[in-house]
Amino acid sequence: MNRIHNPDRSFSASEQSGLTSSSQDLNKVTYWGLARRVGYLLPFAHVLGFWPRFGIEYHSASVSSVPSTPGSGIHQTAIDFEANLVVMPAAHFGLLINPYAAIPLGSGSHGTAVFSVI
Repeated sequence: MNRIHNPDRSFSASEQSGLTSSSQDLNKVTYWGLARRVGYLLPFAHVLGFWPRFGIEYHSASVSSVPSTPGSGIHQTAIDFEANLVVMPAAHFGLLINPYAAIPLGSGSHGTAVFSVI
């Protein structure tokens, strides 16, 4: 959710979170994350603006067997940087074009499963 307080120049705060869990006959996979960001909207015209944001995020993923055997998982904390170009073709609607960087601060794992990120 984003909050914009003043249409000319504004401070904003946003948060994103998610939870995904799926079970099959043998394994359960769980993912959840939390990302908080703050930024400042600088409009150039009625249809164009610049919205830099930064924040911190935490993600966790785990795999466990259904018959309650110990599972394994990974987690990561990172600092986020975004440089959003905002195109606003209509009131209360905008398209974001942005480069994004997440710089890892720390991570860890438990158990024996191997996770790979594609």
